[in-house]
Order: sequence, then structure tokens, then C-alpha cells
Amino acid sequence: GIAAPAATTETIAGAEPAAAPAEAEAARAAERFLEMINESRWAESYAATGAEFRRLNTLKAWTDVSARLRPPLGKLLTRDIVRNEYVPAPPEGYRLVKFASSYENGTNQVESVSLTWEDGAWKVAGIAIG
Repeated sequence: GIAAPAATTETIAGAEPAAAPAEAEAARAAERFLEMINESRWAESYAATGAEFRRLNTLKAWTDVSARLRPPLGKLLTRDIVRNEYVPAPPEGYRLVKFASSYENGTNQVESVSLTWEDGAWKVAGIAIG
């Protein structure tokens, strides 16, 4: 008989890691990060970011910008997840988690948090609010 070649598994650069937690864990990490910001816990939120974020942003810069932009919004009223998707990018891709949020001052906005799988946990790679 003819022997079939053994099955091979190829890893594609930017493919979602099989060992990464479910998307629900990424969503929880993103929401915890936003909660820290809501509570003015700048150092803790900075510690939840990935190495590349910290390379580009100092704790002081993060604190200064956050302390200027976040408090005027007032208390968080609602935050609902609207998207949680895998974004292929080397080395292991990102999760992009978006929330529709409303604040005490009447502001409604989309909070987008991108996360990277780093050192066995989801770390914040970037944030956009608008």
C-alpha cells in the first residue's frame, strides 16, 4: 500500500494562539483595565499594559493624560460590550474589544481596547476613546 504523509501543523505568523484564553477572558481584561481608569488607578492601569505600550509611554505621561481626560466625564453609567474580535498581526495577533459607554456628564462614546497575549496574560496594547 501507499503510506500517506504524516499530518503536519503549520503556524502562520499572526495566527491566534491555541493556548490563549477564550475571548471572554480578553473582554474581562479590557473591562478591568477600563474600571481602573474610571477609579483613577493610573499606576495599576499602567501595570496592565504590555511591554510595547510601556516602551512608548511612561507612567508619568499616562497619568498626566488620563488625569486630564477622564475625570470630566463623571461617573460611568453604562458600559456594554459591542465587539470582541481577533485581529491578525505578528507575532500572535490582538484582540480588539469595544464597549459602548455612557457617562454622568452626558457623554456617550466607544471605548476600544486592543490586547496582546504576553507572559501568559492579556495585556493592553492600546486604547482609543471617542
